[in-house]
Amino acid sequence: MSLEKGFHHNESKERLLEELMNNMGDQVLHTALSYVKNKQAAEDIAQDVFVKVYQQLDQFREEASIKTWIIRITINQSKDYVKSWYYRKTRVSNKISSLVKGKEKTPETIFIQKEESNELIQRMLSLPVKFREVLFLYYYEELTLKEISEVLNQNVSTIKSRFYKAKERLNIIHEQEEPYDEV
Repeated sequence: MSLEKGFHHNESKERLLEELMNNMGDQVLHTALSYVKNKQAAEDIAQDVFVKVYQQLDQFREEASIKTWIIRITINQSKDYVKSWYYRKTRVSNKISSLVKGKEKTPETIFIQKEESNELIQRMLSLPVKFREVLFLYYYEELTLKEISEVLNQNVSTIKSRFYKAKERLNIIHEQEEPYDEV
């Protein structure tokens, strides 16, 4: 089955889930990571996403592609996690631990630093979520603006506006970071 086509009931759910995990696992993980900024939490969210996909596969209505449906589930799971009491408590605990431990780096810290070492990613992460998610879905998940509107359940015009404003903000941030050349 192609990921762009809907679920056909004659295929086994297990085989389809395996195909979806193989083809979209990295996308789901990176999408979650862009929200929670913690590898372990992103992996947990990715696992939860595929459990949810398996449970709801029979209810998939093909109103969007299966790819956008899974990305939408990932974004919702990630946003729920970020809103959770556990996440807020963990963030405070991690900040306190990092102050106590000093310069010692955990594997998660090393991973995040490697991910954030890319200048563009750093600038994207400084944007508000509504701009960051549009850029991430467009450039990293390679979704069209129409698909992004479906994933985020927003009008295409709203997505276009956010996309251009986000690019504009990235340019402003970049210009502010550039040292002036002396003539």
